Amino acid sequence: MLILKALNFFGAAAAANTYLYTSYFYFQYFQLSKDQVGTITSITPLVSLVAIPCVMYLGDTIKWLTMKRLLLICNILGTIFWSLHLFVPQFSPIRIYLIIAIVVASAISLSSCGTIQDALTISVLGKDKDKYGQQRLYASVSWGLSSLLTGYLIDITNNYWIPIYLFIVFSIIQTSIICCLHVEGEAEDKSDQLPTVTEGQDEEQSIGNADESVNASDDTANADEAQPLIGTTPTLYSSVFKPKTVLFFTTISLLGFVFAIIGAYLFIYLSLVWKASPTLLGLTTPFSVLMELPVFYYSGGNYLILLIEITHGASFAFQWAAGIELTQQLAHPKYVQTFIGIFCSLSNNAGGIIGNTIGGFVYEFYGYYYMWGICLIVLIVSFVLFSISLKIRK
Repeated sequence: MLILKALNFFGAAAAANTYLYTSYFYFQYFQLSKDQVGTITSITPLVSLVAIPCVMYLGDTIKWLTMKRLLLICNILGTIFWSLHLFVPQFSPIRIYLIIAIVVASAISLSSCGTIQDALTISVLGKDKDKYGQQRLYASVSWGLSSLLTGYLIDITNNYWIPIYLFIVFSIIQTSIICCLHVEGEAEDKSDQLPTVTEGQDEEQSIGNADESVNASDDTANADEAQPLIGTTPTLYSSVFKPKTVLFFTTISLLGFVFAIIGAYLFIYLSLVWKASPTLLGLTTPFSVLMELPVFYYSGGNYLILLIEITHGASFAFQWAAGIELTQQLAHPKYVQTFIGIFCSLSNNAGGIIGNTIGGFVYEFYGYYYMWGICLIVLIVSFVLFSISLKIRK
């Protein structure tokens, strides 16, 4: 369990330097406009929306591709692709196209790491999956500490490349942890999981059981043709498109819209309107994490900004911890991992595509007041939809 906590810790430390500081880095170093930043940051959720299900499908269908190996491959490729930022010229007219290419390549691999880690955590916990939040809090701690460290180092060095450097360091550490990770019960080759006849098994008993099975199937063949089987596994389509599930996933997408705007434009907004220094920007995340920790653990002057961030942390933690739990409740046992993938994809990607694009356009041409006003309206709508879903039994 300790190595799993370390995996979540350093994975979040690396992710914080991409998610929190990417927009700030593009805005300050490459001198991109806010709508350009919005367009670029919307690419990641757009690509991830398709990439995550495809990557998880490969993990389900390729025999030797265990979750550990899948996470290792995605992490290594993502680190290589994201490091290519180091070779982008600062004021080249083609810099935006080079950045877009890097973002697309990175999104295919890095976007799946968080989903794989969540699925891996739940798989390892087994019957204790209600303790998922207690594992997830280590990611929250790391997220806050990494943000603070990055902001402080940018402040004292005036070097906007700090997030890239720290991402590479944390990713290398995470790769080492993945290599040392041993997932109990996960076969090195999925073909090992196929049922086999144990040594010493009575051959006659096996043949007798087979004969009984054949006779039983013959006796019930006509009955099976007359009426459908009771208790058969529903299709993925029918499971996802139940009214209650549709409303829940719609709510998650709307919340993802709001959190995407916060992630993409909060640091730009604070630096321009509140004149916040990089150190203060880094401090906002630890203050939000202060409320994430108890929520995750018990789930199943300008510095006034920090008080606001406390509520931000609580809202995210409640949404994520409760969302994971509700997703498992809504899913048929066969589709739990798939539903978690859908939840993560809708929360982080579907809402983010629209949120980053609309947020950047509104901020650039109408100002931050209207951008935050749209967030408020979307939150109210999501609350209404979720309240309606609670009234639906199925």
